[in-house]
Amino acid sequence: MKEALSIETERADDIPLLLRHMQQMQVASLLDKHFPTHGLRKGLSMGELTLVWLTHVLSQADHRMNRVQDWAKRHLTILRGCGLKSLTPLDVTDDRLADVLRLLSDDERYRAFEQELMGQLLRVYALAAGVLITSLSTPGVFSPAFISATRRTLMSRFE
Repeated sequence: MKEALSIETERADDIPLLLRHMQQMQVASLLDKHFPTHGLRKGLSMGELTLVWLTHVLSQADHRMNRVQDWAKRHLTILRGCGLKSLTPLDVTDDRLADVLRLLSDDERYRAFEQELMGQLLRVYALAAGVLITSLSTPGVFSPAFISATRRTLMSRFE
C-alpha cells in the first residue's frame, strides 16, 4: 500500500534576500549587544525578533504589529530555513513586538547601536579635491562654451 504524498508550497518571495542582507550587516547581534534584555523570555532574541519584523515590514510594506504573527505562520518554513531555526508563531506576538519598540526608544542605546552599525557599513576615502560636473540630461545638450562657463563659475566658488 502506497502512502499519499503530501506537498506544501510556500512562496519565498524576497524573504531570504532581506534576511541574508540584514544578517551580513550583523543587525541582530548588534541589537542584542546594545539592547540587553532580562533573559527570562524564551524564544528568539530581541535582535532576531527585530529581523523578522523588519523582514515583514520590507516584504509586505506593512508596519502593523498585528499582522506579523499571521505572516510568520504562513512563512515559517522559509524563515526557519534562513537561520531562524527556533522561530515559533509565539515569538512574534504583539506584546513581544511592543517590547522591541520600547527597547528601541532608548535614545542613548539607539545612538550607540547606530554608530556601531554605520561604522562597519560605511567606508570613507580621502579623494583628491576637484570639480566634477554631472548632468542627468542627454549627452550633447550643452555646448562647449556653456560647459567652460559653468566650470569657471564652479571653480571661482572653491577658490
